[in-house]
Amino acid sequence: MVIGGQWGDEGKGKFVSDLAPYVDVFVRSQGGPNSGHTVMVNGRKYAFHQVPSGAAFRKPSIMTAGMVINPLLLYDEMQQVDDPSVVLIDARTAVITRAHRALDGYGEINGTAIGTTRQGMGPAYESKANRRELITIGDMLDKQRLAEKIANYALAHAVELLQVAEMEQIAVAKGELDPKNALVQSNLSREQYCNLLTDELFAAGQKLAPHIVDDTSIILQQAVNSAKRILVEGAQGVLLDRDVGTVPYVTSSRTTAGATLADAGLSRYADQKNGYWGVIKAYTTRVGGGPFPTELKNGTGELLRQKGFEFGTTTGRARRTGWFDAVATAYAIRMGEISSGYLTKIDVLSAVKEPMICVAYEIDGARTAEFPADARVLGRAIPILEPAGRIERINRHDIVMAGRKKGFDALPENARAYVERVETLLRDLSGAKDFEISAISVGPWKGQTVVKQAFV
Repeated sequence: MVIGGQWGDEGKGKFVSDLAPYVDVFVRSQGGPNSGHTVMVNGRKYAFHQVPSGAAFRKPSIMTAGMVINPLLLYDEMQQVDDPSVVLIDARTAVITRAHRALDGYGEINGTAIGTTRQGMGPAYESKANRRELITIGDMLDKQRLAEKIANYALAHAVELLQVAEMEQIAVAKGELDPKNALVQSNLSREQYCNLLTDELFAAGQKLAPHIVDDTSIILQQAVNSAKRILVEGAQGVLLDRDVGTVPYVTSSRTTAGATLADAGLSRYADQKNGYWGVIKAYTTRVGGGPFPTELKNGTGELLRQKGFEFGTTTGRARRTGWFDAVATAYAIRMGEISSGYLTKIDVLSAVKEPMICVAYEIDGARTAEFPADARVLGRAIPILEPAGRIERINRHDIVMAGRKKGFDALPENARAYVERVETLLRDLSGAKDFEISAISVGPWKGQTVVKQAFV
């Protein structure tokens, strides 16, 4: 199980690519096109949003019913890989329509913006939760049933969709929106709009039909019985979990290890002692709105952004950057049930004069190492920082080669001290005494990783 230990964008795709040779089956069980996993293999870059990263390695890649999927984007995304047949989709998986995307965008501009990717995630999960408006991948194979469900959804949200149509019409008139990109065309009646949605989803269903299976849990059960190694790939990060994250600035799904495994139907088989990996960035980033105590709104923050290529895979938005936040990350470790840490982008920190680590907060004049449950309180948090010492330039090739014999001892002295300090803080603040940072990424490419225990 691999999940994000911060606010997402930690480098999960890189870690998954490192694990790929040892994995037989890959699984995605939550989230959808709002995520972005970058995988680099043999000089080739894959930008996945919905497809499990294992597809880049021609390995079975299962999408379970816990996800919400944009089928119009999925087929094109699958064409990146050499063998798309490895991708299998549960027929019960919820569908994102252009109507969901329209209402997601409308929510961002009507005074309740929370920084979503406008991919329709929230409205699609709402449809999934209320059940009456749920449209599944399986529905796309039956045009009559699909038409009925789309009509039900459009009727239930007729007023909102009309408001979106009016707003888009104004944007088109101002030259701010290409009519082709309008999600709710004002010149169409509700019946015509429903026909449009039905036709495009049914056509997408025909393309995806060879990949749709009735129940992916059967495939995963067979893999378990055959002693296959299964990796469940989480999206976003624990601090974006819809229940225990910084609500309302969160994603629409559960992102902790237990919840994600439950969505995959694999909870009873998980290696809880050794198998819950959390990917953690050596500094902190987040996108969209929400409190961010260690955010750097200065030249150092911009330097981290440029050196770390901190731009969203899904939206291209510049990520907000800041110092490593041990308080927030420790909370994610505790709530996410993370047992092993994979630290990424420590090489980026060598670009700054002296990295800092947030070891506690000052809130309303009092020092605390507790992560506030209320986002409004977190917004008042002032980070208490300690200097970490300048990290030496990292020669990736030499360190990776030396790391095979020396483990973490191959890292430069200050980099090793940084890792040790972060590990100690995360153990102490989370209460997870068995937590350890077990591997460190020193570059973006597969294999540019050092593991704690030498193996040569």
